[in-house]
Amino acid sequence: MWSSLYERARREGGSLSAWLAAALLSLPALFFPISNPDLFWHLSAGRWMIESGVLPRQDFLSFTRYGQPWLNFEWLSQWVFEQIFRHGGFTGLWLFKAATLAAAGLLLDRTLGIRGASLGWRAAGLALWSTAILPYSDIRPENFSILLLAACLCLIERRRVRGFPWSPAHFMGWAALFALWSNLHPGFLLAFPLLACYGLCHRESRFAADMAIAGLAGLAATLINPYGVAPWLAIMEHLGQGAQIGRYINEWRGLSLGHPLFWPFIAFESALALLLCLSIFRSRNMAGSSALALAWIGLAAASLRHRRLVPYWGLLSVPLFLALVGVIPRIWLKRAALTAAACYALYFVWLFPRVSWTARINAGQLPVGAAGFMERERGLFEGKRVYNQWEWGGYLGWRLHPWHKVFFDGRALFHPDLVETAKAGESSGLWIDYMRRGGFAAALLPNRDIRFPSTRLYRDGSKRDFQRPWYLYYMPRESWALVYWDAQALLFVDRKAFLPRWLARHEYRYWRPKDEAAFADALARGEMPQRVLAKERRRQQSDSAMSLIDP
Repeated sequence: MWSSLYERARREGGSLSAWLAAALLSLPALFFPISNPDLFWHLSAGRWMIESGVLPRQDFLSFTRYGQPWLNFEWLSQWVFEQIFRHGGFTGLWLFKAATLAAAGLLLDRTLGIRGASLGWRAAGLALWSTAILPYSDIRPENFSILLLAACLCLIERRRVRGFPWSPAHFMGWAALFALWSNLHPGFLLAFPLLACYGLCHRESRFAADMAIAGLAGLAATLINPYGVAPWLAIMEHLGQGAQIGRYINEWRGLSLGHPLFWPFIAFESALALLLCLSIFRSRNMAGSSALALAWIGLAAASLRHRRLVPYWGLLSVPLFLALVGVIPRIWLKRAALTAAACYALYFVWLFPRVSWTARINAGQLPVGAAGFMERERGLFEGKRVYNQWEWGGYLGWRLHPWHKVFFDGRALFHPDLVETAKAGESSGLWIDYMRRGGFAAALLPNRDIRFPSTRLYRDGSKRDFQRPWYLYYMPRESWALVYWDAQALLFVDRKAFLPRWLARHEYRYWRPKDEAAFADALARGEMPQRVLAKERRRQQSDSAMSLIDP
């Protein structure tokens, strides 16, 4: 991609320095490490399909929903991901992620060229596009929707600008695109408002009829999938659940300044909103961009409520921004562009040391060591009900299948369980009761730095206040034994469900995380048996080393 743009820059006499700056600014967004925890249950589904030769229509990964119907409408994405993983591992998936996002950028570049943008502005458009994919530079089924929506936009603009007559073959092509899309990801829904916006804004021309026919052909083609109309019903259900689930899943929440990866995109969209207001105020002719503006407003409203729509919003924002940038006086335009590029470069200077660019997958967010411990102790954990964190279920089901069934994972199938679990976590009393009612023999929990005030009374009548870790209250020692911990995870087991001899070998009675003040006090008072403490320290160092291995 970059070499071809470089040659065109030389031929067309563009500013090579400006082009290189824009290209360099757009590159890092492609190469973030994989961090999507849902990848693993997608891989589990792909593995099931390849090994069994059939689609998974019932849950096979959990003990809570085992055998219940599962609408797996992203099956084709999962099959592709598993095939790539089998031949290229996580490096292959990482490269595939970068390739799909780069291909979407190429299609966007093609769209800008069709709309008459110069090479310099097209390079700037790639840099602007990178601000939209920064927070979602990951391996997801959504990658296919981003790519295919970019293709739709390119095809629509090509038809609008060049006005070539469409034949039945063109509509068959639209139908094929939507039939493929409906088996990859439900993001195909976004293409229909885009077609409608273009049709409404050009309703006096043949182009409007073409948009309507393309939309009808695509609508019918979305039913060509193993589940028929069910993906549409699932989309409607998800939209209805958005407000409630957004309380518990960050990705379902609205766009905000709380996440640094959104900062460049918010700055970009703020500038675009200002340009749009200036264009309307100055009565600027927007005949070629009215459909984009209408679709942009709709996606902006949706993205502000649901941040996962940001990459699609960005696809429409770039051509609209370049169409409106002319409202800025020429004397200010170059200064504004240089200032924006400098700010973006400084942002990356700040961001670079905070991202592990050499890693293909961010294993620090996964319970790698805890899963390894459960594997080593399979004889004791197999068949037991183990509670796991929501975002870890996919990894545990992928790594420990088939002998271990998870509590829940990131699938929509478990949204009711997520709500119930979140409510139970509001207080230690509710959580203890929830663990008891669930009949859990073990619980795998995140090693969070949350502390509560505690007061210790001494025999001489004195007392001292400490800040002590949350798990002492939520997983009381008289019922639960801590048998594994590292920087990511804590693994507790029910004392009644495991043999006393095994607990004596594996329980951490003294060397426990996030309890430094109370530990130092007990150590100073000689309450810590040094031999046992040293043994626990050595074992925990070994456990921590296990958490650093390849997931």
